[in-house]
Amino acid sequence: MARPRTELGWALALWLMAALAAGFVLHGRSSPPPRFVSSLRVGPGAGHASKPQRGEVDVVARRFRGDRRQTGRSPHLGPTRGRLRYRFMTLGPITAQPVLGRDGQLHFGSHDGFLYTLDATGRLAWRRALGAPVHTTALVASDALVVVGADDGRLELLEPSGALRLGLELGASIGAAPVETTDGLYVVAVGPRLIALDSGGVQRWAFRAGSEIHATAAVDDDNRLYVGAQDRRLHALGRGGKLRWTFDADADLDGSPLVADDGSVVFGSDAGRLYVLNDRGELRWERQLEAPLRAPVALGADDTLVVVSHGLRPSVQAFGLADGALRWRHALPQGESPWTDARSGPLVDKEGNVYVGASDGKLYALDAHGKLRFSYATGGRIDSSPVLGPDGTLYFGSRDGWLYALR
Repeated sequence: MARPRTELGWALALWLMAALAAGFVLHGRSSPPPRFVSSLRVGPGAGHASKPQRGEVDVVARRFRGDRRQTGRSPHLGPTRGRLRYRFMTLGPITAQPVLGRDGQLHFGSHDGFLYTLDATGRLAWRRALGAPVHTTALVASDALVVVGADDGRLELLEPSGALRLGLELGASIGAAPVETTDGLYVVAVGPRLIALDSGGVQRWAFRAGSEIHATAAVDDDNRLYVGAQDRRLHALGRGGKLRWTFDADADLDGSPLVADDGSVVFGSDAGRLYVLNDRGELRWERQLEAPLRAPVALGADDTLVVVSHGLRPSVQAFGLADGALRWRHALPQGESPWTDARSGPLVDKEGNVYVGASDGKLYALDAHGKLRFSYATGGRIDSSPVLGPDGTLYFGSRDGWLYALR
């Protein structure tokens, strides 16, 4: 006997609610609907970069920007055509970068208050309710623990299975991704403070900036930290969180810094100025761009810096690390507003191809010379920085609530 139509309707509604609660995966090919003046100034620190770094790049991207120095580089080759492998739905915007963990697991947070973990096929392995939106990127630590913070100040250390190892209430919003130092401490931005914790949750040191910290700290190979804050300063910290030096910028520093192979420290300001310092805090050069620089910078091919800016003339640009000379520029379409800037940091694959999300809701793939290879449309602005898996799958989130995997 056929079911009554009303019963079929309720069954469908219950199925949809269950799918929304657990996250929903679609496989296959699909696409949902979707005044500064440029100038360059060379400083007295030019030509005085420190010794070359050892060039750490994770085989799998298990932390923000792929490595401790936040270079935005991957040792893998990215997709050439951008075909959908799968997408996974959550109940809130996804602004965090996905990270890769044990056995091909993919971890990412959503504004719906959950940390999601997918298996290598894109199916939900487990999820963890944190009780508040998860804006920032999780960390897969060297001991495989997953470290994640929520907007209400809760920090959790989770086993690869999702079981809780440790939960801490830090008392203020966690404004940036947790990082792991070379001596195994977890450094977390909480309001205006950086707090270093051991795996037992014991505080080992703390540093207070003059205002809120929303930039993730970069760590060089000598375990020195560099972090910007809304006090308009870049802070360099040494052993035990002791201040080594500060550099005064022209505006708030919400974009995360990177440490280049030659030891240079690179970051942008909310006023659109790109800075390159040596490791003593001396200016090598600076360049005024056309819009705020809130997305992290990446190291590109041929010793370039790949920079994304939005505003009235959105673009991806590449500048020479040594001299600040413009190498190429690729214009992007304007998003919903010239004052709404995406925070997606560019990802550079092993051949110098660039992948970045934009305000118009598209993921753009460019070659090493800035020429468009493909674009992929989502239904919302892309603040999530993309990441590459060892098999060449590109992962990123969108404000439409979906996690995308492209090949």
